[in-house]
Amino acid sequence: MTIFSYRKAVPADIEEIIAIRLTSTDPSTEKNIQQSYQLYIEKYGEGIVCLQENQIIGFAIVSIKESGLYSLYVKPNFQRLGIGKNLLKKAEAILKQAGAEQIFLAVNKNNDALNFYQKYGWKVKSHRNWVTLHKKTG
Repeated sequence: MTIFSYRKAVPADIEEIIAIRLTSTDPSTEKNIQQSYQLYIEKYGEGIVCLQENQIIGFAIVSIKESGLYSLYVKPNFQRLGIGKNLLKKAEAILKQAGAEQIFLAVNKNNDALNFYQKYGWKVKSHRNWVTLHKKTG
């Protein structure tokens, strides 16, 4: 049985977090990602990492300032093990505890993650190239 642990992200995690993000995203589309993640982890929000044997295998970053899920990724070989679900629940709990009554995220309409979020109660609010979803925290 594989054991995963979760903890609050710290700035020293950013390099590993970016490496995970880039396994799922075209690196040419990412500008200033390191700076963005650092700002959200240190100033505007909070991050959670999932670890297996002290190695980060997934993460979520929330924006408390914007009541939104900024980023959630799991390494491809660790997907479909419940890690994304656990990270999502922890992210939602952080935002709810911060006072958000409704939380938001945006995902590309062609991203498989759209079905993932809808499975866990997120509702489509707008739909173009990017889909905005929302969920009530109460």
